[in-house]
This record gives sequence, C-alpha cells and structure tokens, in this order.
Amino acid sequence: MQDERRKHERIPTKSNTSAMITEEDVAPSSVIVFSSDIIDISESGLGFRYSGPEKWPANIDLTLEIIDDEKYLGNIPIQIIADTPPSDEENDPVRRIGVSFGELSEEQKEDLKRFIDCQIL
Repeated sequence: MQDERRKHERIPTKSNTSAMITEEDVAPSSVIVFSSDIIDISESGLGFRYSGPEKWPANIDLTLEIIDDEKYLGNIPIQIIADTPPSDEENDPVRRIGVSFGELSEEQKEDLKRFIDCQIL
C-alpha cells in the first residue's frame, strides 16, 4: 500500500491551493500542467488533481510551483511517482498525480515546512 511507503504523513490542504508543473531550465517556462486542487502534502511530496497529459515527456527535468492565497513556493524539483486516470464511471477527465520532491535547498525545506504548518486546520 502506498501510504506505508511514505516517509512523512500527508496533510490535507486548505482550499485555494494550486500547483503548476513546468520544465526545468526552459526560458520562458513551459507550463505542462496547472492544477486547481492540491489534495495533500508532506515534506517529501504531494498529490493533486489535474487535467492534462496522459503520457509525461521522457527525459526532462520537472519543477513544481505551489500557489495559495498566502504563500508561493517555486522551483521545486519533482519526480512523478503515480498518475491515476479517472475511473470509468466518471465523466470528469480529472486525473490524480503523486509527486516526490527532489533535492531541496535548506531555504526550500524551511519554506515547505512553514507552508505545511499553515495547512494544518
């Protein structure tokens, strides 16, 4: 079960928290996915719903931006660990994706911890 493999507990996020995945080192940034709903987050990754590609481009470095009403975290290296299509019963094309964070700077780690603390209701 995936929950048993996680290093850190996932925290549900407040509403109005979004994510955007871009290609790293592309100028101007090439947006691949914009999410309107981050589901949960931890110090090692997050899950969110999105409408976007069913196949991810191979051999590119991806970065994540997290945006909400109070905070912005940018340039977070990520790796896609799960991409789940909608069930056959749903008419909604929204998929769920899970990502793990790559190597974070100390500043990014602190920003992420503060962001997570703000999500705890």
